[in-house]
Amino acid sequence: MTKIFSGVPLAAFGPDGRIWFEPVWAAATFRERFRGLMFTDPKSMGVWFDGCRSIHSHWMRYPLDILFLGEDGAVLWHVVLNPWSFASHPHAASVLEIPAGYADMKTLPDRLALAPAEVGPSSGSL
Repeated sequence: MTKIFSGVPLAAFGPDGRIWFEPVWAAATFRERFRGLMFTDPKSMGVWFDGCRSIHSHWMRYPLDILFLGEDGAVLWHVVLNPWSFASHPHAASVLEIPAGYADMKTLPDRLALAPAEVGPSSGSL
């Protein structure tokens, strides 16, 4: 498997400190942000776009669960984005994309913190 993201994998923690979903990769470089999950097969992994309030699914082969997050990690909106679609939220500070169906949206917390799984959430994480 070709590694498409740099850095270490993160986990999405709920307010109770439990992992809600992992792994999550931070799209840190221009290339990683441009690509996201394009041209991949669906699998259990997410991509976090910090400093982002809109997202597209052009060239995607499958639908995505999109979570728009506020500055404090509050889940502002969840939408299922089909291929060749676009979504945005005016108050979002970041976006988390996960292939649709891989995360349990029924247990989605109202707030998420992203941090390395072995470290856990802290006041400095999102």
